[in-house]
Amino acid sequence: MGCSCCHFLVKVTAQGEPTERDTKGSLPHGGDWNELEVQGLRLRQMLDSPCHGFRMWPSALLLSAYVAEALGEAHLRGRSAVELAAGCGLVGLVAASLGAEVTLTDLPYMTQHLEGNARLNVAKAPAVTACDLCFGSDVRDRFTRGAFDFILLSDATYSWELTQQLIATLLQLASDETIVLLACPSRIPQVQAKFKGELLSYFEVEPVQVSAEAYDRWVGAAQLSKLNSLSGLETCEILKATLLPSIAANVDVHTEALLAKINNRSSACLACGGLGCGLCSQKD
Repeated sequence: MGCSCCHFLVKVTAQGEPTERDTKGSLPHGGDWNELEVQGLRLRQMLDSPCHGFRMWPSALLLSAYVAEALGEAHLRGRSAVELAAGCGLVGLVAASLGAEVTLTDLPYMTQHLEGNARLNVAKAPAVTACDLCFGSDVRDRFTRGAFDFILLSDATYSWELTQQLIATLLQLASDETIVLLACPSRIPQVQAKFKGELLSYFEVEPVQVSAEAYDRWVGAAQLSKLNSLSGLETCEILKATLLPSIAANVDVHTEALLAKINNRSSACLACGGLGCGLCSQKD
C-alpha cells in the first residue's frame, strides 16, 4: 500500500538489499529492514518506515490466500495480472508463482522496492515487472484496456479523497472480461461505504470468501506475528468486481468523464501533485 505524502526513493541492489542513495530524498536512518517468508516467497519490509508502502499489511495476506486457493494455477497460468498499490508486492508475486505474467505498480518512489522483492523471487515467480502507476492519472497511453485478465488490489480504500481516483484507474484498465479482486479493510466505515457506492456505479460487485483452511495457512498467527500492524483485518472483505454491461458498452465515455472531474478538482493543487488531498478534493 503506497502513500502520497512521503518522498523516499529506495535503491535496491541485485541481492535485494536497500541502500540510502537516491535523488529525491533519503531513507530514514536506522530503518528496521527485515525479510519475511510467506508460503515460500521472500519479501523485504521496513517496519518503522513513515511510508506505509514499505511494510506488509494483513489484507495482502488475505487476498493472497484467495488468489492462491480459489484461483490457483488452473486459472492463473498463462494469464496476465496487475497489482495496484502493490507495496511489497506479495499478491502479485503469488499470482506470478502460479504461472501468471504480472506487473507490480505503485507510486514512483516504490518501484525500486518492488523490483528488489521481484528479484528475490525470480526463481519461483519469474514473469514479474514493476513500474509506477498513480491513481487518477491518465495512463491510457501506457496500458491497453483489457491487457490484464486480473486486477489485484489490497488496502487502498483507506482515503476518502482517493475513491474516484482509484475507480478512474480501474476504468482505464478493465475490459468487460477483466476480473478485479480487492481486499478492503473498513477502518473508517464512511469511507468504505463511499467507495463501495462509487464502485457499484460502474461494476458488478460480489463478496467472496477465503476458506478457514486457507485463512489459517496464509493469515494465521505465524504470519501475523511478522507484521507490526493488524489494522483493519477484522473487518476486511474481499470483493470481486466486473464492469457493468452498460458501462462496458461506453467505457471510454465514462472514463473520460471521471478523469475530467478529477482533473477539474485537483488541477490547481500544489500540495499533492494531483494525487488527491484534503486541499484539492471535495467530499461529494
